[in-house]
Amino acid sequence: MRQPCNRMKACCGITSNMIEYLDLGNPEKYSIRHLYNNQFRDFLKIWLHTEGAHKILEFVSQYEKRINIEDYAHVHHCLVCAIILKNKEIMSILKQHYDEIYSNVILKYHMIK
Repeated sequence: MRQPCNRMKACCGITSNMIEYLDLGNPEKYSIRHLYNNQFRDFLKIWLHTEGAHKILEFVSQYEKRINIEDYAHVHHCLVCAIILKNKEIMSILKQHYDEIYSNVILKYHMIK
């Protein structure tokens, strides 16, 4: 989504302007097609697209016992996404363990593409 500030975001969610990670770049410097396609070289963005923030937080909860996934069942997915992307501890867990889910996520991505 192109923003009034002339930035392209990976989504149009309510928290997207608060999350630098979702900034894809400036469409005056790169084509919109390039910015759009480039986001699908990023595993976490593919995972968010394929399974959603709640499933990712559920994955993290296997390693971080302080996260009770039921506490987030009725939390808007944009807010869950912000929690994931802005929390260094959660991001660290994802970096350490993403290889456990990588193949399944990529397979799903290619099936829905």
